[in-house]
Amino acid sequence: LLKTIKNYLLKKLHSLYTLVYLSTYHSSEIAETELLAILNRCRKNNSERQVTGLLIFAEGTFIQALEGNKEDVLEIYNKVKGDSRHFGVAKILDHHHNKRVFEKWSMGFKTTSLESISHFLKGNNEMENNDLINLIKSERTRVLTFLHSFYENNFENHGVARMS
Repeated sequence: LLKTIKNYLLKKLHSLYTLVYLSTYHSSEIAETELLAILNRCRKNNSERQVTGLLIFAEGTFIQALEGNKEDVLEIYNKVKGDSRHFGVAKILDHHHNKRVFEKWSMGFKTTSLESISHFLKGNNEMENNDLINLIKSERTRVLTFLHSFYENNFENHGVARMS
C-alpha cells in the first residue's frame, strides 16, 4: 500500500499542470512595444522552465494559459499576482493532465476584442469587462476550448500567433 501511495504521489508530482487565469491590466491602452516586451519576457522565462502556453490580450484584460511543472507554473502565476500593473488576478482553471495543449509554443500571443471572446463563449456581442470576467469564470471548460481552438488554428497557419 505504501508503495502504491508513493508511486501515485510521484506521478502526481511529475504530471503536467495547467493553470488559466485572467487579470486586468492597469490600463486598457497599452503600447504594442510594451505588449511585445511582456511577450518576449514570457517566452524567455517559459522556455527556461519548459512551460508552454498562450497569452491573449483583449481591451485591458489578459487571459493566460500556462502548462508545465506545477512549481514553475505557480511561480509564474504568483509573479503576475504580485505585479502592480495587474489587478483582479483570478485563477479560472487549474488541473493536472498528461498531455500539453500548447506544446509548440513557449507562449503564443494574440490581441482580440472582448466582443470576440464573448461571442465565442456565449454568442453575446455586447458585454462589459466585468461581465466578461464573470462569464469566463462560469464557462471554465469553454475557455480552455476557446484557447485550444485558437492554438490549433494559429499554429497550423503560422507556427506562431500574430498580433491583430
